Parts: sequence; C-alpha cells; structure tokens
Amino acid sequence: MCEIASSEENVPENSLLSSGDIVLMQTVQTTVSNTEVNETEVVRLLMDSGSQRTYITENLAKRLNLKKKATEEITLVTFGADKPKTLRTQKVSLKIRLKDGVCMLIDANVVPKITGSILRRPLQMDVCENVKYLCNNLQLADTLPSSLESSTLEILI
Repeated sequence: MCEIASSEENVPENSLLSSGDIVLMQTVQTTVSNTEVNETEVVRLLMDSGSQRTYITENLAKRLNLKKKATEEITLVTFGADKPKTLRTQKVSLKIRLKDGVCMLIDANVVPKITGSILRRPLQMDVCENVKYLCNNLQLADTLPSSLESSTLEILI
C-alpha cells in the first residue's frame, strides 16, 4: 500500500490526485524473471482491477532481456482523455513470484511508461482508525513504508 499526495519534497511526481488526501494503492513488491534465462529482479507492481491487460515498462523488459513474441495494436482510453489512443506494442512473457512462492507465467504488453514516480509516506496509525483496522485485520501484499520513499511501478496487472 502506498500513499500518493502532493509533496513539498523535491520528488518528481507526474500527477496530482488531490492535495493532502491519503490514497491507498494495491501495490506488491515481488520477484519477476525471464522465462528462458536466469534474469530476475525485485520490482513493485500495481494491481489494477479495472485493467484489461497486463503492462510492463520497456526499461524492465530490457533489463530482464525478455524476448518479444508478437506485435499487437491496442486502443487505450486514459483518465481524463477525450479520445482513445492507438498504440502498437510488443508482447512478452515473464514469470512472477506469488506470495506463496509459486511462480506464475504471465503475458504483458510492453509500454514506454506506466506512471511517474509515486511517493510512499509512512502512515500515521493513530490518526486514521480505518487504516489501523486494515493493517490489523488483513494480510497485506506490500510493506508499509517507515520513512518517506519514492518508488516506481514497472508492471501493471
């Protein structure tokens, strides 16, 4: 889980949701790997229940040395856009380690960028009873930050 908010820090942030609001995102830090060669990396990904595809950044696909399988034309409608955007993208396969240790094979569309940097701030448990309840009663997939940190999302599922 992480918080996105406006910041007075000098951390690059491409979008502003609203000033001072806490937004808990469904993020996971896990290991991903190439299906053919021994290239692995620990990354943070975003679980988006509204997404119809899985996306991976060009940068991560290159670092993992993923083999491009096919080219696909996709139509994207992004938040706030009036018109859909058509994009030609490569498809790749990779393995993702699940919380129980099992590796799952997934296909992903390669895109230049998923989002800008996200700012993860420590949550003040005494201020927000709802967050305290969530943390005490749910098994979270990601860590809660103990200090201010900037992070990137390289996979969207």
